[in-house]
Amino acid sequence: MDPATAPSPRNSSNTELLRKLSLLVTNHARSATFACGGSVDYPTDTVNDGPGVVIRWDGEDDGEGHKTSFPPCAAEGTNNDKGIEALVQRCEPATFGQGDRDVLDEGYRNAGKLDPEAFSTGFYPHDVGILDVVGRVLMPGVVGGGGDRGRGEVRGVRAELYMLNVIWVSDLLGFPTGGTLRVKHLGQTVDFAWASQDPKSIQWAAFYGDCEHEVLEVTAGHRVTLTYNLYYTPLGDLALPMSDPTKLPLYDTIAQILREPNFMRKGGWLGFFCHHAYAHSTEAHRKLIPGVFKGVDLAVFSAFSRLGLAASVHPILHKRGSWLYDEDIKNEWGGLSAKELLQGSVSEGNTTGDFVEWYFEAVDRRYQEMVDHGEEDDSDYDDVEGYEDKQWCKEEMSIVGSEMHGPIHNPQEDNELDREGVIADWIHQKMRKIVWMNEPRHEDFACAGLAYGNQASLDFKLSAAAVLVPIPTSRFRGLDAESGVGLGRSERGSKTSGAMDSLKATSAVIDLT
Repeated sequence: MDPATAPSPRNSSNTELLRKLSLLVTNHARSATFACGGSVDYPTDTVNDGPGVVIRWDGEDDGEGHKTSFPPCAAEGTNNDKGIEALVQRCEPATFGQGDRDVLDEGYRNAGKLDPEAFSTGFYPHDVGILDVVGRVLMPGVVGGGGDRGRGEVRGVRAELYMLNVIWVSDLLGFPTGGTLRVKHLGQTVDFAWASQDPKSIQWAAFYGDCEHEVLEVTAGHRVTLTYNLYYTPLGDLALPMSDPTKLPLYDTIAQILREPNFMRKGGWLGFFCHHAYAHSTEAHRKLIPGVFKGVDLAVFSAFSRLGLAASVHPILHKRGSWLYDEDIKNEWGGLSAKELLQGSVSEGNTTGDFVEWYFEAVDRRYQEMVDHGEEDDSDYDDVEGYEDKQWCKEEMSIVGSEMHGPIHNPQEDNELDREGVIADWIHQKMRKIVWMNEPRHEDFACAGLAYGNQASLDFKLSAAAVLVPIPTSRFRGLDAESGVGLGRSERGSKTSGAMDSLKATSAVIDLT
């Protein structure tokens, strides 16, 4: 049985329960659906009055209009082979990704592309139901950013034509063989082997934008595809949720853990770094969080919100920036990292018998010593006795943005970075004792400003988006027949409106051959 979903022993320790929750989130991220696909019948072409997809373009030299139809037998009475030959001739050479480089190597494969301004087509994925399937599978429920709790802006999927691609072998025309589309995410792989499918139907696949993907070798024929970028788009303001969080695989386990009296019995904060990439610092789109959440991010936010806990989304500042002295920083995000949580052990002198409780008792003790000596401000500790302890305690602080910020860049002297490298305009608070359930995977630019060592220099910082969940003390946690875990009003964390988006959050590839 998976330890992340197995029932917890009655007297499980706080650390054991937190580790179980961390593994649950990690396993869900690895197993969550990140790609989907299928086949649809060719739509009716209104010009030719028959089934098929027509591609039209102007000749590069003569300016004359050209067209070809798919499937190749769609346009009777026309020489479709010549149309495909002309399409290949009109394409520009296409590169392929190799590591972090774009490589053009016609000795490796014959590949061409057309940008959307160079051709036109009457095919639209919405008309054949592809976008409806993508919405149900890859974004089964969404919650709009802002507004009253429990309500938000419902969003659908919009497709924007990105490119036409052709991969071929020799000049021999025909249906392709090979050319499997392989999509990878966190060690999981999904193959879309379109060549083995019905050539008289359109094959398609869609996947998140942060997935790795590649086209395997085409061994014969011509492989013609249309690629679309998929975007979230507003459909109206409706009551939420659109899907029931209680049906999520991790919901019951989270609810069970919250019922355990040993789980965070003194209260505290859980932190979940967003697993998927979102442009959380962009000015135009950051207001859409958590409406654009997907996969495990959506599952975590929805489950804790449904259980009555005020989950909110914030940027977390990465303390290690470009400044020389940042290299000395060991705790880069503050709090107790997921790595420390999973590897930590009870040390000598630990009277609690629980690693996490011992860790935060040490934080409280050292922080109180700083307060008692009037040294909790941002002064320089180089000449103060116990500097290492004080620096460790300050590094344990997480720098949490009070809202989703756009990029802040002000190199003026009156906006100098303080010791944690935070610009005053980047509105934030310093939080102690966050227990992180996972490690960050994506960062965006946060802020930049002057930093001072022997001379002034420009320092910059990055931030990662994260879901923060306030956990009340065991005494205030109870059961509610309707909602599961109930919270006293005074124990609720403040709800901070979030904002972020991931443009080009998803991609769709349509195979016309």
